[in-house]
Amino acid sequence: MISKTAFLFSGQGAQYVGMIQDIASSYALAQGAFLTANKVLGRNVADITWNGPKEELDKTENTQPCLMAAEIAILRVLFEKGIKADAVAGFSLGEWAALVAAEVLPYERAIELVEKRARYMQESVPLDCGGMVVVLGKSKDEVESLCSEVRKGYIVPSNYNCPGQISLAGDRKGLNAFMKLAGERGIVAKELAVSIPSHCALMKPAAEKLSVRVLESSFQDAVIPLYSNATGLPVTSANDIKDSLINQLTMPVLFEQTINHMLENGFTKFIEIGPGKTLSGFVKRCSNAMNMKVSIYRTDNAASLSECLREIIDGD
Repeated sequence: MISKTAFLFSGQGAQYVGMIQDIASSYALAQGAFLTANKVLGRNVADITWNGPKEELDKTENTQPCLMAAEIAILRVLFEKGIKADAVAGFSLGEWAALVAAEVLPYERAIELVEKRARYMQESVPLDCGGMVVVLGKSKDEVESLCSEVRKGYIVPSNYNCPGQISLAGDRKGLNAFMKLAGERGIVAKELAVSIPSHCALMKPAAEKLSVRVLESSFQDAVIPLYSNATGLPVTSANDIKDSLINQLTMPVLFEQTINHMLENGFTKFIEIGPGKTLSGFVKRCSNAMNMKVSIYRTDNAASLSECLREIIDGD
């Protein structure tokens, strides 16, 4: 079977002040992704990304465009070196960078929509009135059953990350009640450093506003399959991709299912595009669970990007 390569784009939470600055310093194309973002959005995305402060970068309306600029910067370097993917996927926000990689939207339009998406999400739930929790070491059925036992507030599974790791989203009452119940049962759970409860019904106002923007935008069919967060399955139709982006805000991210489907479809090389190594860890756990051997590459700094380029180019 011919080996297939997937690009995986990082999601919100992977950001840190100074991310991929060394890559932008080394490659003019990467620097250009930030200059374009500055021009399109009318503010200094590069300065927030590289100089912070952290409190500013971690605001959703800043995090999302800054992360997208970082991911497109890395993508441009990969393309320049002749490295292409057979399919793409992104974790939540990362799905928007995946659209650019699959030529569904030009970068300039995608980052405009991402900035609006971020603002709509932050507006949907007042600050500190909702959030997210990650549960470790429990199955899908166990986590869903535990959520059903919570009698106060609202809490539901929001991200099926990989075997033994599921995130939940909810309002403050639901989060507190869940954490209390988890403590009583000896279940490992910890709150995530996010200000909004993504991928649940609380994001319905954001989904409604975003749908207007998405539906009025001109999308192209994907030139390579894009694996949808909402279904875990590959799509190429522009209309199907629009539906996925809208549904993504109120439905769980099916990332474990995405990777499992990629593995079943012959993908053996995975390149994580963006800061950190979260998605690489998810792929490793999914492939181990299926007893499949894969190659995983990171691009979160100049050194890891150079290693990725060297191994893939020399390997081919």
